[in-house]
Amino acid sequence: MLDIPCGAFLGITVGDPGVIAALIALATLVLRAMGLVLSGQQSRQRDLFSKAYGSAMGWNELLYRVRRRTNTPEADAALVDRFHDLQEQIDYYEGWTASEGAAIGRSYCQFVKGVKEATEGLIQDAWQRPGRVPGDLTPNDEVHPDLHPARMRFLTDVRAQLSFLLLPRLFVIYRNQRPKPQGKGGGDHS
Repeated sequence: MLDIPCGAFLGITVGDPGVIAALIALATLVLRAMGLVLSGQQSRQRDLFSKAYGSAMGWNELLYRVRRRTNTPEADAALVDRFHDLQEQIDYYEGWTASEGAAIGRSYCQFVKGVKEATEGLIQDAWQRPGRVPGDLTPNDEVHPDLHPARMRFLTDVRAQLSFLLLPRLFVIYRNQRPKPQGKGGGDHS
């Protein structure tokens, strides 16, 4: 029987520095994955990010609540209270997502900003119009906000943040760098 060492067909031996580095990287990845799974960190983060996502998307839902309000002072006051409660939730999740990492926290803030920018004018317009009875059909010309870009950007960052690999997490950090401060006074005074 012929005994051929592992990797002989590829021209590598276990003593090659590249093989050793690859084995160390693989072992590190496996240990990291096991650590995250055993500690429950990944599950906890997934739960946090999903609830944070739901709160931000709730802002969009409030647009439709305003459009279908009953036009009574009590109902309007209750709706305003819902806006305040939702803003408290969003503030809470902005803090907690940032506790998982400054970059993913900034990503969530960008997501919230995108949702609010897409809905702001529509919500203001809806408040100016009388509400509709909940059973009424939606008018054909009613505009719906496009939240797709903001949602996909945040969800891409969440998937990368939850990755066992380091490179996707570095992508989140790179993409969500702190903005460079603008100079005071608007110009160079040298």
